[in-house]
Amino acid sequence: MKIRFAPFVLLFLISQMTLASDDAAIKQLVKEKVQDMCDAILKDDFGKVVDLTHPKIVELMGGRKKMISTMEAGSKEMKSPEFTLLSIKANSPSDPVKSGSDLYLTVPFEMEARTPDGKFIQKSFTIGLSGDGGKTWVFVNGDVDIKLVKQILPNLPDSLKLPEREKPVKKKE
Repeated sequence: MKIRFAPFVLLFLISQMTLASDDAAIKQLVKEKVQDMCDAILKDDFGKVVDLTHPKIVELMGGRKKMISTMEAGSKEMKSPEFTLLSIKANSPSDPVKSGSDLYLTVPFEMEARTPDGKFIQKSFTIGLSGDGGKTWVFVNGDVDIKLVKQILPNLPDSLKLPEREKPVKKKE
């Protein structure tokens, strides 16, 4: 009986190893995409940011050109001697969670900024969505009202644990 059962156990273990390596590849790809988006924000490359943003958000913002224009205006308004965005760093994504044919995950990131009161670190996160098994991804800022997130992502699985919102923390210099 053990001999007949062994091939099935072996196949199961191999399939689990394949899933784990697929998840690792997905997580690496997503982390790179989110870092690309973070770098684009720092370089005012808002076209790249829009390309990685969920299409519903782009539509709500009035389309690609309007969203880019809004982001450019916000960036100009924010830039001043009193405020400097120093860095944005993507951290390791959560494990992907399947909902229907879509994959979801969260990617925490940290922004560092200088203000007249010193340097601050703001932790936040984005929610990634893939409709093609993890090959391509779009993102939604997760640090907004959950009702808005659920409007944009109505199939967001309850099993996807969203990080807690955090207040900015002053960094010791």
